[in-house]
Amino acid sequence: MGKLKAFIKRDWQLSVTYPFSLLYQIGQTLAYFLSFFFIGKMLRGGEVPVALMPYGGDYFRFVLVGIAFSLFMTTALHSISQTLDFERAHGTLEAILLTPTSFTTLALGKVCWDFGTATVQSALYLAAGVLLFGVHLAGARWLSAVIVMLLTTLIFLGLGMISAGLTLLLRDASPLEPALGWASRFFAGVYFPIAVLPWPLRKIAAWMPFTGALEAARKSLISGMTGNLLKKELWELSAFSAIFR
Repeated sequence: MGKLKAFIKRDWQLSVTYPFSLLYQIGQTLAYFLSFFFIGKMLRGGEVPVALMPYGGDYFRFVLVGIAFSLFMTTALHSISQTLDFERAHGTLEAILLTPTSFTTLALGKVCWDFGTATVQSALYLAAGVLLFGVHLAGARWLSAVIVMLLTTLIFLGLGMISAGLTLLLRDASPLEPALGWASRFFAGVYFPIAVLPWPLRKIAAWMPFTGALEAARKSLISGMTGNLLKKELWELSAFSAIFR
C-alpha cells in the first residue's frame, strides 16, 4: 500500500506541474459538448428519429452518457500501456523493476490514479450536462450504472494487459490498442445508436463487450432501469470479464 500511495502521489505531482494540460482537456471537452448540444438542438425541431426513441428522443443526453461512460473504457484500455511508455521514455522501467517492486504494483498505481481522474471527469461531464445544458437525469439508477462500470473496467483492463504485453513483445506501440478503442467507440454507439448501422455491422456490434455495457449504462441513467431489469446485460458483462480477467 505504501508503494501504491507513492506512485499515486507521483502522478498527482506530475499533474499539478502541468496545469495547462488540464485546462486544455476542459476546453476540448466543452467544445465537444457545444457541438453535440447544437446537433441535438437541431434534431429537436423536427420529428424524433426512430433510433433515438428508446433513449427518450434527446440526442444530447444520449451522447453525453456515451462520452462520460466511454472514459472508463478508454482509461482501462490505455492505462497500462501508458505506464510502460512513460517509464521507458524516462528510463526508469528497468530501475524500478530491479527493486522489490513488481510490474503489477507499478501498473496498479497508475490505474488507480487514472480511474480516480476518470471518475471525476465523468462526474463533471454529467454535472455540466445537467446544470449548464438542461439534461434530465432525475430518474437515473446510479447503483446499476456503477455496477456496469465496474464490470466494464474489468473487461478492458484485461484487454489493456494484452495490449501492454504486445508492446513489450514488439518493442513498439501495440496495434491492438487503437484498433480496439476505435472499434469499441464505433460499434458500441457512443455518438449514434447502433440501430442506424447496416444489419451486418449490427451483428458485429452485438459481439463487442462495450456495446452491452453502454446500452446498460444508458438504460440505467436515461430509462431508470434497475439491476433486475438488466440481468441479460449484466450476465454478458460478467462472462466477458471472466474471460479477459
